[in-house]
Amino acid sequence: MRLFSSPAEELAIKTICSPRKDVAGTMLSLIDRDAFHSAAAKEAYDVIQKYMAKKGHTPTFEVLCVDPMLSESSRENLSEVTKVVRTIASAEALADRLADFRRKRQIYSMSKATLQTLEKPVVDLEELIAFLQNNVSKIAQQRTEEDTIFHIGRDDNTLSIAESLLFEKREPIFIPTGYNTFDLKNGGFLRGQVSIIGGHTSSGKSTVAYQTAMNQAALGYKVVVVPLEMGVDETIARMMASVARMENKEIQFQRLTERERDLAWKRWRRFQKRMEEKGGRITLYKPLGEVSMQQVFAALHTYTFDIAYIDYIGLLAGVGGDKTEAQWLQMGNAVRYAKVYADQTKRAVVVLAQVDKEGQLRYSKAMEEHAATTWYFVATKESREAGNLRIEMTKGRNQEIMPFVLAIDYATQHVQDPVIDQHEETASTAAGDSTDASESIAKQSTASKYLDDVTAD
Repeated sequence: MRLFSSPAEELAIKTICSPRKDVAGTMLSLIDRDAFHSAAAKEAYDVIQKYMAKKGHTPTFEVLCVDPMLSESSRENLSEVTKVVRTIASAEALADRLADFRRKRQIYSMSKATLQTLEKPVVDLEELIAFLQNNVSKIAQQRTEEDTIFHIGRDDNTLSIAESLLFEKREPIFIPTGYNTFDLKNGGFLRGQVSIIGGHTSSGKSTVAYQTAMNQAALGYKVVVVPLEMGVDETIARMMASVARMENKEIQFQRLTERERDLAWKRWRRFQKRMEEKGGRITLYKPLGEVSMQQVFAALHTYTFDIAYIDYIGLLAGVGGDKTEAQWLQMGNAVRYAKVYADQTKRAVVVLAQVDKEGQLRYSKAMEEHAATTWYFVATKESREAGNLRIEMTKGRNQEIMPFVLAIDYATQHVQDPVIDQHEETASTAAGDSTDASESIAKQSTASKYLDDVTAD
């Protein structure tokens, strides 16, 4: 009777450490510690989890095998693995095989317990039958997530949830954006949900997204940015320009003076240090070649993070090209997949998208159906000159739907709450026009203050 396969388990461990992040992430998302039987595989899985908690991503197989937390015997077992899983389909098949072995072990344990019970002088048959029915039901439903049906009242399995909502300190459901203009009203972006930042071409949607990601990292959140449109160099240059308060093009064209270079480097290192002190991190994941939304999130599963930015959806495989029915169905399906992933992992996902000249979401209203929050903006010549970006919020789950304004400097790629003139604010108050909105705008966000402090030389 085969209840496990050590080679298969060890192959699964190697797959989790694969340089193919989409394959590794698929494997990691489909199994947990209970999928393993061998001590070596269990130990290796634990080491991987500890590594991810510390480093923010899965280790390579070579790094795993030399990890001091891994015992010599486990290291020897893993070193014998010669096969490589190269595709997502193969990873899924391997996960299914391990799941079958797991179910066999459960059936074996249940059968063994049943035989031991039957050997007793007195057997409560009704109790035994209930035991068998309960365990068979659990094994039969193994492929679906346990406890997907919740009861309030009889057979209540929600009491602990209600108790924790009222009495326990829980992880906030909102991840603040760093803009008080928005956060003081709406908290930020929702965990477990998708948000959309829609903008006209060259209107600043990437600028807003990257500054928001930096704000969140400065507040201690772990952020992943997937720059499909730009290279890593260009992405970092934009972020550096914002931190250094220097023109992006001057950094990219290497036209800074020696003093400016030294100052920019000083501010960038200071930003990194203070971000690390808060426990924040920015991870750039740049896929090689065209990828689907499924492949993006399979790869991201090998990283630890709170929120991810996809820049932008039109560059994903299967959603570019002509405006056809098939295309906008694919756009909607891509956002739907992102929503499912966000819900399952309790992470926030922000998807960037193009809007047309009228400020409407290009290609598909189906995208908006799956989003919890939507921001749309169209930058005009006048708004660019004024440095003001008016954002229309057209949807907000458990939030106040409202327009708001951010100050944007296109040259330095820096975005922040607009600063209201003191005299203007006083006059407005005297006229009886003091509102929560004006008060929130008058205050600079914690993240912005934190980042501004980086430039204090």
